[in-house]
Amino acid sequence: MTESIMRTVVAANLGSNTRKTTKHTVKKATAWRGIKYIQWLFSLLLLSVLLGGGFWAIRWILTTNQFAIAKIRFEGEIRHTNPALLQNIIAKQMKTTRNFFAINLGLIRRSIEKLPWVTEVHVRRVWPLTVIVWIREHEALARWGQNKLVSQQGVVFTPGPKTIPQRLPYLEGPDHHVPKVIEYYKWLNQQLTRHKLHITKLRLSTRHAWYVALSNGLVLYLGTKTIQMRVKRFLRYFPKLLQPQTLVYIDLRYVNGFAVKRHELANTDTD
Repeated sequence: MTESIMRTVVAANLGSNTRKTTKHTVKKATAWRGIKYIQWLFSLLLLSVLLGGGFWAIRWILTTNQFAIAKIRFEGEIRHTNPALLQNIIAKQMKTTRNFFAINLGLIRRSIEKLPWVTEVHVRRVWPLTVIVWIREHEALARWGQNKLVSQQGVVFTPGPKTIPQRLPYLEGPDHHVPKVIEYYKWLNQQLTRHKLHITKLRLSTRHAWYVALSNGLVLYLGTKTIQMRVKRFLRYFPKLLQPQTLVYIDLRYVNGFAVKRHELANTDTD
């Protein structure tokens, strides 16, 4: 019986110790959660302060006159674009902001790209407080139609009449045949300049017939087929023609020869 009583007492003591341990663990976990919560609040507060401070710092940088643009520099070969147009574009943007960091470089670039002679633009910031605008213009190959130009890359554009260079050859043809006309012009020009002949006009008709006018006043009718063969035939026989300076035109649309017309004579010779 005594042994039974002792077992009961021991069991009671163990139960009491277990309850104490459980309460201690619960209190410890609750305290730890409180610490974590305080740490989380502190971190959130610190982050808010940093973000708020960063926001106000960025806002100050983008609005202060301390970083006003000091210089706008234009680079590249600018031969035909009116400098006043470039200055007007910059001035318009500077009315919005003069801040080095806030100015809209993309808007400046897009505005300059709309100018007729401009083919490529790069705008960048350079410290201290300088904006550099690099411009590349079209390289005109020839006139196209009445008031347009075509570039070396085959781009047709419409510049101001006063900016069109003098003594450019005149190319003409359907708009969808611009690449073809340029290709033929470059090939013809290469062949003819070897003989000191220069193209003033090249025309492709709606029927796909080729017409060439030279700087010496001579006109070549090349037709629609075997153009290269006909040009080579002309170059082979042209030096042999008597008094070539009197020629009005040469018609190369014949299978095995050509016809010529002279200023003084109305009759036609066939070779």
